This record gives sequence, C-alpha cells and structure tokens, in this order.
Amino acid sequence: MKLFFPTAPRRPRNTRNHAGIVFLLACGLLAGGCETNSAEQRIEIRPASAILRVGQSQTFTVSGGYEYTWALDPEDGRATLNRRQGDTVVFTLLSSPASTNGEPSVIAVICTSILLGTGNGAATNSYTATDTAYVHVRP
Repeated sequence: MKLFFPTAPRRPRNTRNHAGIVFLLACGLLAGGCETNSAEQRIEIRPASAILRVGQSQTFTVSGGYEYTWALDPEDGRATLNRRQGDTVVFTLLSSPASTNGEPSVIAVICTSILLGTGNGAATNSYTATDTAYVHVRP
C-alpha cells in the first residue's frame, strides 16, 4: 500500500515585492536621515557697508531666511528705515551722529530672521540668525 501525503504548493523564492523595504528606507531618510547642519545656515545683508552723507539713502537687501526684522544701532533718531519688516529696506541718514576720537561715526543696520532646522522630519529646531551692515557717516 502506498501512502499519499498531499503537499502544499511551493512558494517561489525571492519573488516578494521589495516596495515595503524601499518605503521604509525613504521614511527613514525623511524622518531624519537628511538633516542639514543648521549652524552653517545664515542670512546675509547686501551691501555689507556703505558710506553716506546727511540726506543720502542706501537700499539694503537680505537673503537666506524669512520674516526679516530690521533695526538700527544706535536708535537715536539720526537715521531712519523706511520699514522694519521685509527683505529690502531703505536707510536714510537724517543728521550726523557725533563722532568719537575723530573717527567717522558708524550706524549699524541689523537684520534678524528665523531659520528652520530639522529634527525627526519636522521643522522643530528653529533659531534666530542675525547679520549687520555698517553705514559710515561722512562729514
């Protein structure tokens, strides 16, 4: 007498779809494998400096971030910016600041922006970047 044992059909080897593995690798890269070194990112004001006389103006433009905020140092009313937000401002010298030790006066035009770093696939590591341009006042 011969015994007959039915066998399950054999599954072919290595025919499995690798889409799941590709998906997991892609998710891993998106979740943190492609982080940038946010310490190297910065904003930049152009021009970096200007030489002006009373009544003259200079346009400054910034790049590298977003939601820019501008300020002057010193804020003593002798110079003005046409606005305090945006990527371009116009600086106007209204009067000559007092010089010290015979050196030309300098007014700093400061721009601050928020930059977004990444962490675990989300923009969670935002930080503030600042750049400064200098206006040298001529008599």
